[in-house]
Amino acid sequence: MKRVRAKRYNKLVRDNIPALLARKGLVVVASRLSGGKLRRALREKLIEEAGELSKARGKKEVLNELADCSEVLRAVAKAEKVTMAAVERVRSAKHKKRGGFQGAFFLKKVQKL
Repeated sequence: MKRVRAKRYNKLVRDNIPALLARKGLVVVASRLSGGKLRRALREKLIEEAGELSKARGKKEVLNELADCSEVLRAVAKAEKVTMAAVERVRSAKHKKRGGFQGAFFLKKVQKL
């Protein structure tokens, strides 16, 4: 009998992924996270998605990766018991104080006079 090697992921996935894989006839081993483990996994997922965004090419791919980042960001906020309205208030205050990124400044170095 031929042994089938399992592919390990060890990462957070969207809610419907385990069922979708099972419907394809695959054996899925998954567990549910909560508390600190969930918060850590969500932060790792946000880094993963940001990495995919950094490699995205073309408007469609960038849009898809931005959507993924947004989905994970909302999940992080929920896990941290923070509303997206609160995130927006803090973002807006920082924007007023420090600006945004429309100017496209790339800081090369700073030195004392």
